[in-house]
Amino acid sequence: MAQPFLEEPNRGLELPTVGLSGEFDATSVVTNPAGMSHLGAGHLGMALNLGDRDDATYGGQGFGMYWATRLFGSVSYGMAFEWVRSSRSNLTPDVGTPFKLTSSLAFKTGKRSSIGVSWQRFFDDGNLGGNSAWDVGYTNRFNAAFSLGAVVRNLNPQSVSGIEGQRTYDVEATFRPIKTDGLELSLGTSIGEKRAAVEDAQGIDFWIRGSVQLIRGIYLKGQWENASRLTPQLSNVSSERENRFTAGLEVSFGKWGVTGLGTLSQGDSSSIRDTVLLRFAGESKKSLLGHGKTVERLVLKGALGQRKLMHLLLRLRQIKKDPKIVGVVLQLDGLQSGWASMHELREELLAIKNTNKPMVAYTVSASAADYYIASVADKVYMDPAGSLDLLGFSRTSMYFKEFFAKMGVLAQFEKIEEFKSAPESYTEVGPSAPALENRTRLYDNLYNNFTSDIARSRKLTSDKVKEIIDLGPQTPFELEKRGELIDGLIEPKDIDKKIEEDLGGTFAPTLRKNERPERWNVPKIAVVSLVGDIVSGQSQTVPLLGRNVVGSQTIVDAIKKAKADPRVKAIVLRISSPGGSALASELMAREILSVREKKPIICSMGNVAASGGYFVAAGCDHVIADPMTITGSIGIFAGKFDISGLLDKVGIDTYTLKKGEHAGALSLYRPLTDEERAMLKKQLRYYYNRFIGFVSVGRKISTQKVDASGRGAVWTGHDAIDKRLIDQLGTFNTALDLAKERAGFKEDEKFSIEWLPEVKTSFTTKLLSAGGISQKAFVDTSSLRRAISRVLGVEWADLIPSSLWLKPNDFSARVPFAIESVDDHVDAAQEPTTRDAAIF
Repeated sequence: MAQPFLEEPNRGLELPTVGLSGEFDATSVVTNPAGMSHLGAGHLGMALNLGDRDDATYGGQGFGMYWATRLFGSVSYGMAFEWVRSSRSNLTPDVGTPFKLTSSLAFKTGKRSSIGVSWQRFFDDGNLGGNSAWDVGYTNRFNAAFSLGAVVRNLNPQSVSGIEGQRTYDVEATFRPIKTDGLELSLGTSIGEKRAAVEDAQGIDFWIRGSVQLIRGIYLKGQWENASRLTPQLSNVSSERENRFTAGLEVSFGKWGVTGLGTLSQGDSSSIRDTVLLRFAGESKKSLLGHGKTVERLVLKGALGQRKLMHLLLRLRQIKKDPKIVGVVLQLDGLQSGWASMHELREELLAIKNTNKPMVAYTVSASAADYYIASVADKVYMDPAGSLDLLGFSRTSMYFKEFFAKMGVLAQFEKIEEFKSAPESYTEVGPSAPALENRTRLYDNLYNNFTSDIARSRKLTSDKVKEIIDLGPQTPFELEKRGELIDGLIEPKDIDKKIEEDLGGTFAPTLRKNERPERWNVPKIAVVSLVGDIVSGQSQTVPLLGRNVVGSQTIVDAIKKAKADPRVKAIVLRISSPGGSALASELMAREILSVREKKPIICSMGNVAASGGYFVAAGCDHVIADPMTITGSIGIFAGKFDISGLLDKVGIDTYTLKKGEHAGALSLYRPLTDEERAMLKKQLRYYYNRFIGFVSVGRKISTQKVDASGRGAVWTGHDAIDKRLIDQLGTFNTALDLAKERAGFKEDEKFSIEWLPEVKTSFTTKLLSAGGISQKAFVDTSSLRRAISRVLGVEWADLIPSSLWLKPNDFSARVPFAIESVDDHVDAAQEPTTRDAAIF
């Protein structure tokens, strides 16, 4: 807003229709530095302001460049360079043509509020050369319809050519009547400490500005301003007023756009100014051009942790709904995850295929998991130099009873009940009859699911698929000749041409768009990830094992945060955990029950949600699992290792001083007595009854029915629905849709996802990343662990579960095994953070 130039030198260029609140771009560096915190990506802007050089009723005209970006976390930074060309012939003293540098910092002070500070310095041979000024800004988007911005300018008023500077106070409120950027109205005022002293407050300026979307990508911009008029002698403050009318159009082309504006000033005489604004950003605004037909290329490789999987499933949901995406290409290369995750991914790909979008898959060397996903496609191609490792399912378990006996170690464990086979690895030489029965049933269900899914996609019978698998490894030439599993052999250099033939044309690749939200504060659904072995306290990483464990306090805090946030309308609890500490599981389960009284909480089960993982799930309003999810295992065990025999073998003597009949019962240096084992069994029975009692309350079924499905028995999701342990079969997206429905959202209503617990990056990790070293490369041993496991044929890191490494004396509610191609304990550095949330 134009004011006497030497009294407020930090005004710089005139930027009509650019405000202090509402939507921001790179110009916020100079208009309101706090606005930089609301930018979702880096922004670059340019402005050209031209008018009559003899007209002295305006502030600065000239050329400016503006840049702003997020530095890290909640800190943003920006710079601006402006060449200011004010009227010289009619102003005394001469203001020159200064060059102005602005440097700004912004800090988020909450989810919707921020503060900012900017420093400006003038470089010129004239009166303004060497002058500096400071501004402080504030903004808050209170809700989807109202925001406020305020700036105190020229905090340190200086005298220039004998003219005393003044501090000014600018305030603006912005309203969005339809809660989107389709219509925006703003009211603002500027009060200068010197101008306000003019009789009848004639020196107070005010303005109204607005923006309306005419059609997609075209916005009509307008502003009316009533401002004090400059006088040729800048040391005087005029009581005259003038009206300024600005109108123009902004045209958006996605990540860049152009705005053309004309300003008419009407006072004693009329004058016209023209302004052109260009913006370039890392985030897109609705484009006039839209986008043409494209083909989505999905490269699926490496470990797929749960949060990465959920982001991928959300992307598939968007692909299904986007009419411009006309086909999908799958490139498979060593994809690793649990079978339930694979099935979820497959189901979402099938949903896309069912919208009549052709799908082509290509792989060089395919594992069973790779082919399971690839088989969804209409056509499956393979490199002639590749291979297909389709050999069936197997899992080896180790039993250490005789080894311990030879070493002089005695494993003493009690369990409830017969199917709770987790401690059998330490106490038996092989699986018990109930354990073998339970495990065989699981493998049958999973293998049948695997073969029948492939059979349906390839138009074969399940028995035929099993027959092909039993033939053993086949060369690519044999596979092509049979024509049952693949549709052809193609070298990598020819695959794009073949895909174009299959899809019937050449299409541009899909561009990843970071789209600017149409709304400021959309309602949210919180997704709380409970992944890994369960322990009490905070989530942490087990050294050397390369595994993350999930702490009850971390999850409780995340749930409390979601429960307290009024913008979170529903919660999806994503569980992929074999269990762990019974106490920690119950603490989380209690918090979940308390949420049910305030807002919907839906459970989405991943690869495994069993034992303690099921304990937590049972408290949710609705439980959704994949048919290949491993769940149930309602049971409990506890025990210890007595190494006194080992110490005796190696010649180590111990002496224990104790007070109390059962002191040292948990010690490694003596066995449990028969009385103590009976006491332990009694305690286990108590906690088991609490377990089935909680499930009874959460699932609204009798304790007798829970016990009948419990006793440590493990089920697939397919079987669990008949046991009433879950409510529905489906994917993460199924749970998200149900949460949206129960939150009362309209079918087309937008919402954002808040990922909890938030992944925090340590300062050390940031330093390593700055040096080009990833946290995973520095500390993760999971790749080495998996390599060792493949050689041995057994997951050695599961011989003593992570929860027992960290809390050896806790009562444990844990599934005895997991049928996975890779564990879910993906390094946190790989996981998308809260800042990756999008609008859906």
